[in-house]
Amino acid sequence: MKESEKKALVEALVFAAAEPVSAKQIADAVEEISKTEAQALLEGLATACLEEDRGIYIREVAGGHQMISKPDFAHWIRTINQDRKAARLSRAALEVLAIVAYRQPVTQPEIADVRGIKSDAPLKTLLGRKLLRIQGRKNVVGRPMLYGTTREFLLQFGLRDLKDLPDMEEFEQFIATEEAGPAVVGDEQPELELGAEVEEDSSENTGDRTDEGEAR
Repeated sequence: MKESEKKALVEALVFAAAEPVSAKQIADAVEEISKTEAQALLEGLATACLEEDRGIYIREVAGGHQMISKPDFAHWIRTINQDRKAARLSRAALEVLAIVAYRQPVTQPEIADVRGIKSDAPLKTLLGRKLLRIQGRKNVVGRPMLYGTTREFLLQFGLRDLKDLPDMEEFEQFIATEEAGPAVVGDEQPELELGAEVEEDSSENTGDRTDEGEAR
């Protein structure tokens, strides 16, 4: 296989994949391309997208590479996709997600202590959207479950790993932005951005903050 054909094939694989593609996955799928060669091709494609000022770019996220549109074009993308649901989490869910992301592994009572309120509904929402997972149980009285983030969390927020998390102040700015209005797929956010198309969370509401699924 010619070098140009390998490059084109890798580009097609990244474009067509539903999730980020790693160099190992490419090497496993294509006999003629080694893992080292696949990594070099991925990096070359990423650089080419930036240098050629194209409308898409390839980012390294959640252990792989993904092709996405540039945030600069979010306004026009919203216009063309105006029938699509906005990707949005409620403020309560974002608060819980931030606590878990920065303190994991953490228990439900510990989350409640930080927020000063029960967090059953937001936890259920985040588990359902696969942004959080149960990592085990804490070895204390009652053995409460321990929660942590998932690969899906890294993917949705465009992070290579947890070391890429911004400081808490930036995350709080993101929460404030989300509360001000719906975040649209491709919309530019302060470092963090929801990438999946999901429905509004109907389990939380704008009543008094009990997070129990009912307004009081």
